[in-house]
Amino acid sequence: MKTIWMINQYSSTLETGYAGRTYYFAREFAKRGYEVYLISTSFHHLMHTPFDLESNYKLTKIDGINYLCFKTFPYKSAHDKVRVVNWFVFAFRLFRLNKLITEKPDMIFYSSPSMPPFLSAAKLAKKFKCPLVWDVRDLWPLTLTELAGMSQRHPMIKFMQWIEDKACKESNFIISNWPYAINHLESRGALKNKFLWIPNGISENEFYNCEPLSKKVKKILPQDKFVVGYTGTFGDANALDVLIKAAEKLKNFSDIAFVLVGRGKLKESILSQLKIRNLSNVQVLNSIPKKQVPSMLKSFDICYVGFKDNSLYRFGSSLNKLPEYLMSERPIVYASNSSFKPINDAGAGITVPAEDVDSIVKAIIELKSIGEKKRGLLGENGKRHALANYSYAELTNKLEKFVFNL
Repeated sequence: MKTIWMINQYSSTLETGYAGRTYYFAREFAKRGYEVYLISTSFHHLMHTPFDLESNYKLTKIDGINYLCFKTFPYKSAHDKVRVVNWFVFAFRLFRLNKLITEKPDMIFYSSPSMPPFLSAAKLAKKFKCPLVWDVRDLWPLTLTELAGMSQRHPMIKFMQWIEDKACKESNFIISNWPYAINHLESRGALKNKFLWIPNGISENEFYNCEPLSKKVKKILPQDKFVVGYTGTFGDANALDVLIKAAEKLKNFSDIAFVLVGRGKLKESILSQLKIRNLSNVQVLNSIPKKQVPSMLKSFDICYVGFKDNSLYRFGSSLNKLPEYLMSERPIVYASNSSFKPINDAGAGITVPAEDVDSIVKAIIELKSIGEKKRGLLGENGKRHALANYSYAELTNKLEKFVFNL
């Protein structure tokens, strides 16, 4: 029986957060008989219920996974400086792994976006002479320079670039949820034959066995309206400001409503925009448990995915919500300038240019006008595509074959 150490500072469980791909890979490997250790932290901004640790670590068994949680400092938001401090705290704590885990790893799986702990993972892989798999989640530091506008001369950017270059050269295998990430990583020293695109996926069982929405939430959702919905993070990259502008142009359509569900640093800004623009056709709801997300998606008529018009998306895009949207059997308005067009591939909606308000408005009206039957066909296409391409069982098969040459 092989042992796998999967390291992801921002992982969580279904009870503490939104789980994420590392958790689902870990769960699938455990189902196949591997001894899996998932190493994460007690607190991060993607959790809704942090672990309460009395000591510096806790090892528990969750869903067949040995879940090892290291204590880190709480912080207020994704942009809090304490988040950066935790990178180094976690990196330091990783050196205790060989004392806490008796089974030697046959593979170490390290998932970004936090880069400094990669150095610890690489040292552990050398110590145990096992393959190191680097899961590239965000293209850091490129995301910070191209999307957030940080200077390439900033000391932190230079430090992160040094780590990325090291990771490109020292990782035995590289996977990413960005389809064209290798076009960047190759320029930093990675080899194409080391790379495999594995998108974020979906757990079919969880989707089919989801929880219903609470009565309170059901009561405040629009009734007898054509609902354009969004669930996820309220962040810069999600282009929700563009959707608000589209809602403003459609405010005279009394039978069209917009529902935005989630949290993030721009939530207050969105609420402020709605007040300034006097928009009564948009409802903003708090985050809901992951197990209820499928039920929320089913309450929409169409779903919205938006991106900024940014050069970063030449490497494609990576979304947790896309497989869920496809599985919901709801048509999707996908606003992106990337050459990666998953909605076109699936035949599950309409792709429009990023940040193009008029095109988004036109797509919403078109999907409304084609009627429920034709929208249902688009939704069926999406679900079929999700089952064929985004099932975590199949994605784990790809990863297993790639690393263990099965």
